[in-house]
Amino acid sequence: MKKKRCSRRDPGDDSFAQFEKANRGKVWNYFSAKCQNKADVDDMTQETFVKLWPVFNSLSREKREPYMWKIARNVWRDYCSKRKKIRKRRALATSVCGQHDASTRPHSGEKEPVGDVELHDAIARLTTLERKVVNLRYFSRKDRLLTHSAVAARLGKPAGTIRSAHSRAMRKLHFALGSRA
Repeated sequence: MKKKRCSRRDPGDDSFAQFEKANRGKVWNYFSAKCQNKADVDDMTQETFVKLWPVFNSLSREKREPYMWKIARNVWRDYCSKRKKIRKRRALATSVCGQHDASTRPHSGEKEPVGDVELHDAIARLTTLERKVVNLRYFSRKDRLLTHSAVAARLGKPAGTIRSAHSRAMRKLHFALGSRA
């Protein structure tokens, strides 16, 4: 005699699976029309159904789809809010630290703007660890900031050390650049 598997939901009730199968494409299209990054679209689609799962059986059949769209809208708003915070942080980092590479530095013989000289001096006064943390955190990826944990993993240091170094670096740069930061 076979044992029956126990689960939170009745194993014979595959209505969520059917609902997800019927609506996953619609939700995916909703997000892909708003966002060009396929990985983010997949993540937001998955998050929508993960948030719907716990309340699915408590909703009447006619309320399931509208509630799913409400969740999808909120997932999109959360995504936009995160992106806005990242853009603000990146703008702050660029204004404080400056992003200089070979393509943005003046050619020999050209005069560097005064602000850039001060900025280079301020960055040069940071410790090696502080410079590495600021560089990795703000400038290693174009689409998003690296977290303190990701920087810690790359540098092989504890996350707390990275957070402290980042905080010290930002304080030093703000102090060195004064009101221009």
